[in-house]
Amino acid sequence: MDSFSPSTGYNLHSSTSNPPSSKTQAPPQKNAQWNPHENRIFIVTCRIVIADGHHNGKCFTKRGWDTFIRLLNSNSCHD
Repeated sequence: MDSFSPSTGYNLHSSTSNPPSSKTQAPPQKNAQWNPHENRIFIVTCRIVIADGHHNGKCFTKRGWDTFIRLLNSNSCHD
C-alpha cells in the first residue's frame, strides 16, 4: 500500500508499480547489430540444434542451449 503524506495525501512515488529511478541502475543496453552473414550463422545453428533433437516443443533443452552457444561462438569470429 502507498505511504500517506499529510500534506498531499498518498505519496505516489512510493508505489510498487512505478518505483523511483535509482542512480545505481545500469545504463540501457544497445541492440545488437547483426550483418547478413551473422544472421545465417544464427539460423543454421538453430537448425542444427533442432535437427539433433535438443528441444522440448518450442524450447531448447539445457544441452541444446550449450550446443547452440558452443556452435555460435565457434562460427561467429567474435570469440
